[in-house]
Amino acid sequence: MWVRRPFPSSEKDVMQLEPRPYGRRRELVLIALIAVLGLVTTVLLVIPGAFAA
Repeated sequence: MWVRRPFPSSEKDVMQLEPRPYGRRRELVLIALIAVLGLVTTVLLVIPGAFAA
């Protein structure tokens, strides 16, 4: 009667297998924020260097 499936049948099963401290959307926002901060830092370092040279 009960058949074991190799893959989780629903998203709820995935959440039980791999619990996340926060949602996927917030994770993407944090990644984007870090990327933007890195870009801004790079630009702020490169532009004065280019003017100095």
